Amino acid sequence: MFVVGTFSFQNQSKIEALEKSRDRGQLKWYAEMAKAKGQHEVAFPAPIALYGVARNLDEAAAHFNVVLAEPVQHKFYAVSDDGILTWYKMRLIEELSTPIVSCTNCDKIADVPSDMLPLADDEFLVAQSGGEVEIDGIRIISRNIQFPAFEHRKRYLLFLSLDSERKIGSLQMGPWGAFALDATQNFKPVNEKLTHPLSEELKTKFDSVSKLRIRIKARSKPTLSE
Repeated sequence: MFVVGTFSFQNQSKIEALEKSRDRGQLKWYAEMAKAKGQHEVAFPAPIALYGVARNLDEAAAHFNVVLAEPVQHKFYAVSDDGILTWYKMRLIEELSTPIVSCTNCDKIADVPSDMLPLADDEFLVAQSGGEVEIDGIRIISRNIQFPAFEHRKRYLLFLSLDSERKIGSLQMGPWGAFALDATQNFKPVNEKLTHPLSEELKTKFDSVSKLRIRIKARSKPTLSE
């Protein structure tokens, strides 16, 4: 009993020290806290990102590449002391539209991990906040509650920005620009809890890829408000 009590006291002291640590919230901190509690994994929410969401389909198609794609590979990376990214290798199935308005204020696309290269002619990479890594034997999970992870080999309709070489994509619209396709080519938002005029427009007018394809091909150049 003395040994068990000493062990519990030491762990409690460690937990109290970690609660006051300046490293609180860092990945290594989560690993140390889990060890002190006798846990093998720990989960926490991924940081909430800010996205630029188009107001309607015409604006979205004018500013973003509109593509059908499926993830064929993904890997998790600890990108900072407190962040985890999931990089996806996507296979381009079809490009429905290319932007006609240059992006002047797009965020810099993240550095690409070398072990995700090379890419085939029909492949590109995108990154998403969240994922899981192992630190000191502890499974660290960062859950992106706002933007669910892409499913392997599932097809998606995406509004994104591609770099000049069309190999690196940036999901500037976040979950508002990502729609999952079913077997009949109908699509729905990856996060149906989020509402926005664009997703409502797509849901009520263009609930299938075939309808959307016809609409995009028929559209004229939109007049965008400043």
